[in-house]
Amino acid sequence: MKKLLILWVVTAIQAVSCKSEVDSQNKLVGRWRLVEYCKLDQSNNCSITQVNQQDAVFIEFTSDKKYFEKYSKLPPEHKFLGCGDGSYEVNKAELGLYLPCSSSLTPQKVQIDKQGNDELVLNSSTSGLRAGEFKFVRL
Repeated sequence: MKKLLILWVVTAIQAVSCKSEVDSQNKLVGRWRLVEYCKLDQSNNCSITQVNQQDAVFIEFTSDKKYFEKYSKLPPEHKFLGCGDGSYEVNKAELGLYLPCSSSLTPQKVQIDKQGNDELVLNSSTSGLRAGEFKFVRL
């Protein structure tokens, strides 16, 4: 009986942890527009840049874990990662992006600083691509 109880507790804990990752992914699914970003200089100072609708940057996450990055005009004045379309995975507060400009085996890690129904803040300072904080709104 003790073994059954322990097995049930372990299964319940795994189900709860998996559910939170699924919830994070479900909140991420949709189309987002970049509204501002903090570009870090060599001294790690932040320069806030507003992005207007004419120069819009869009990212999209699908329920089948595909990632898209599109621009309203080319060449784009502003970029998020600027690395093309790919796929993604969510692990707690970390977003792993599998992109054509990086190894297909190793995802680019992007920190999810804030994730709400209508706002998404991503921090790519650890990804090695475009360092800084990026604020998106849901479309």
